[in-house]
Amino acid sequence: MTKGTVILAALLALGTGSAAQSAVIGFVNNPTGNAADFANHLAANGASVTTVIDFESHPLGSLDGNFYAPQGVTMSIVTPFLQTVMDITGIPSGSLDCPCSTGEGPFPLTRALVYGDQISLTVNFANAIAAIGMLTGDHYDPFGTDPITIEAFTGLNGTGTSLGSVQSFPRNYQLGYSYFMGLASTTNDIRSIVLTDGFSGTSDGVDLDNFQIAMVGVPEPATLGVLAMGVIGMLGLRRRR
Repeated sequence: MTKGTVILAALLALGTGSAAQSAVIGFVNNPTGNAADFANHLAANGASVTTVIDFESHPLGSLDGNFYAPQGVTMSIVTPFLQTVMDITGIPSGSLDCPCSTGEGPFPLTRALVYGDQISLTVNFANAIAAIGMLTGDHYDPFGTDPITIEAFTGLNGTGTSLGSVQSFPRNYQLGYSYFMGLASTTNDIRSIVLTDGFSGTSDGVDLDNFQIAMVGVPEPATLGVLAMGVIGMLGLRRRR
């Protein structure tokens, strides 16, 4: 096999995605700096946040799973307890049980998705994404017994191949503090995530906001074709010489 043929084969493999194995990188273990770590990872890997779901324009009340469909994002939520989109008042509440953390500072006084306990939230993406991050607020888990888990999948609605999952860092973020959770795929092939939070027995109210959805520029099929023809042309030129 000539060197040029090897290059062409590599280009074709890039087009099909068959040459890489998927994995997820988590941004969960640095409560005071997960958001910065997430942003630095995106910058280093040529990705950028293309969509932000911040609920500011979402009507108050139950989550409308199709509200962000024009932006390529749909959601579904299952919980036996409270779930609502509401304006955060910033009135401190909760427990001082430690270990505690102020996370990345006070949760912003904005509109957010709030749930009472025991949740399964599925987020689907019309096109594969590279990474997703979000703010949680007021989460109570000082002893590591009630983590928030985010799992990424190659298919919609939590189907296809599981790319892996991340869990929240065990701390008490109550009294209105925010904690960022993020994950990124090494092969930019996330089509859905499923966020779960088990039953804590405390009716813990958790806020979710500022979903940052990131994509990375990849060669389009037409671009791959041009590159392949270029390689073939170079091989022909070398033969003529």
